[in-house]
Amino acid sequence: MLKDCDVLIIGGGPVGLTCAAELIRQGISNFQIVDKRLEPEIKSTGTGMNPPTLEVLESYGIASELTQYGVKGSFSRLVDGNYKLSNNLNFGNLLSKHSKYTFLGVEQWFTEKALNGYLLRNNQKILRGYNITDLKDLGDVVLVDYYQNNDASQTIHQIKAKFVIAADGARSPTRKRLGIKYEGTTNKRSCLVIHLKTDTFQFPKDSLLISFDADGGYFSMALPNSTMAFAIPLLEHEDKYLSDKVDNHGCRIPSAISDDECLKIMTHRKTPVTSLNNVIWKAHFRANNRVASSYWNKNRIFLAGDAVHCSDPMAGLGMNYGIQDAANLGWKLAFVLKGYASKLLLETYETEMRPNGKIVTEEGRIAERNFQPKPKILAAIISNIFFPVFQFTGIFDRMFLHTLNMDIRHKSQLTKEDWSFDWNISSIWSLFRYLFVRRIKAGEKFKTSLHCLLPDSDLFLKSTKFKVLFFEGLNAEKNSQLNQIGKQILESNNFVDHYQVVPQAKQELYTRCGVLGECMMIIRPDQFIGLRSHRISMTQVNDYFAVLQ
Repeated sequence: MLKDCDVLIIGGGPVGLTCAAELIRQGISNFQIVDKRLEPEIKSTGTGMNPPTLEVLESYGIASELTQYGVKGSFSRLVDGNYKLSNNLNFGNLLSKHSKYTFLGVEQWFTEKALNGYLLRNNQKILRGYNITDLKDLGDVVLVDYYQNNDASQTIHQIKAKFVIAADGARSPTRKRLGIKYEGTTNKRSCLVIHLKTDTFQFPKDSLLISFDADGGYFSMALPNSTMAFAIPLLEHEDKYLSDKVDNHGCRIPSAISDDECLKIMTHRKTPVTSLNNVIWKAHFRANNRVASSYWNKNRIFLAGDAVHCSDPMAGLGMNYGIQDAANLGWKLAFVLKGYASKLLLETYETEMRPNGKIVTEEGRIAERNFQPKPKILAAIISNIFFPVFQFTGIFDRMFLHTLNMDIRHKSQLTKEDWSFDWNISSIWSLFRYLFVRRIKAGEKFKTSLHCLLPDSDLFLKSTKFKVLFFEGLNAEKNSQLNQIGKQILESNNFVDHYQVVPQAKQELYTRCGVLGECMMIIRPDQFIGLRSHRISMTQVNDYFAVLQ
C-alpha cells in the first residue's frame, strides 16, 4: 500500500528514476516512485546517451558503471549505398573540449538498472503494480487515487502528496487529466527500429553510421555485446506494413513486421546486414514531434520526459532531454520542501525547460526530413560536397554540439549577468576586450572539462547546493577580502555550501571561462551558471538569491 508523502513520482523509467535520484542527492527521503508495470521492460529504446546526460548521472555515482558497460562513440561516418565510409567526423576530439565524456551507446534497460541500483543503495525502490486513477490538486496538497494490479476488485485507495511528478510517457494519462495540450505533428512515415547481433558483418564499434542514400536513409550505432541498433524510416512504397486501422491523428497504425520483411527493408537501404538470425528486439511505430503547452498545472503537479516532449527517434534526444528535465526539477522541489526557497522557484522549471522541449521537437522534424529518400544527384552532393565543406568550416561541429544538447543555455530569473563597472579608462578597456573573448555566460553549463582546473574539484563536485567562484584577477592582494566575502555568504543563507577563490595562476581556467580580471560566478546545484558578475560584493549575491525567497 502507498502512504502519504512529500513527492509521488509516477513512472519508473529513466526520467522518473532520475527525479528520485536527485531527491535522494538533495536529502529528501519522504517520496515514493510507482510504476504500473510489474517488471521492468527489457527494450532497446533510448540507446544513445549524450555527454550532458552522463554528467547528470555522475552526480549519483553511476556514470562510471554506464561507461564501463556501454560502447563509446568517437566518429560519425557517412556511408554511401555500397557501405563505403566516405566522410568522418571525429566528434570524440570535439567533445573532449567540452566534457570528459563522449557519446555512449547503452540500452535503456541498463540505464534503468544503474539508477535503480542507486535507489536501492539509499533504501528506496520502485513500487510496482500501482495504477493511478485520479489526481486532485487541492491547493496545499494533491489527492491521489490508485488501485493495485493484484487486486481483482480494483478497490480504489487514496493518499496525499505535497507534489506529484508524472513521468508517465508520451501518452501520459496525467497530462490528459490536466487537460494540457500536446502540440505538434505526427510523422507521415513510420519507423522501424531493430536491435541485433553483428556476427555476420564487420562494423566499426566506435562509430555512428549515417546514410542519406537515394533509396532511403538510416541511422545505426554500436551497442554492448557486439550488437547494433538501426533506425530506418519507411518509404511510401512500404505502406503495406501499415494496418487499415487509424489512430487518433487519422494515421494508419503500423503493424508487426516479420524478420524476413525487416531484412528486405534493410537490404533495400544497402545496409551491411545479410541475415537476421539474432534479432534481440524490434519495433515498428509512427513517431510524433510534440511539446506540451505547459509543464505543470501551475501549482503542485509536474510533467517530465516524454510526457512533455517527444521526437523522431532519428534525432536521439528524447531520453537525454528527459533526464535533464528531471535533474532541473528535482533540486528545485528539494529546495522548496526544505524551506530554502519559495514556490516561485518552481516556476523556473517550465521557463527553463520548455524551450529545450521545443528544440527536441524541431530536431525531430529535421531528422525526419533528412532521412527521406533523395535524388541520386542530391545524395551525391550532400555526401561529397556539403559534408566536406561543413566539416572544413566548422559548421558541422556546431551542428553536432547542438544535436547532442551541448549548448543548452537556460534563461530565467535564475540566470543573470551583471556588467556594472566603475566607469573609468581601465574598465572601458576591459569591457572592450570582452567583445572579442569567447566566454561562458550565465545560463550555460559549467562544463566538466573545467572541473579539474579548479583549486579543489572534489569539494566542488560533492556540493549539492549553490557554489561561488571568485576570480581574483590581477590583484592577488584581494584574496583575503574574497575569502571574507565567501565566509559571509556561507553564514548568511542556506543556498550556498561551498566557495573557492581562483588565483591568477589558474590561467587556463581564466582563459576557458573568458575571464580577463575580477569576476564572480554563482554555480547552481545542477552545475549551470546562475550569476556572472564583474562586480564582487554581498549586494550582488543578495540581489541574486532574493529571487528564491
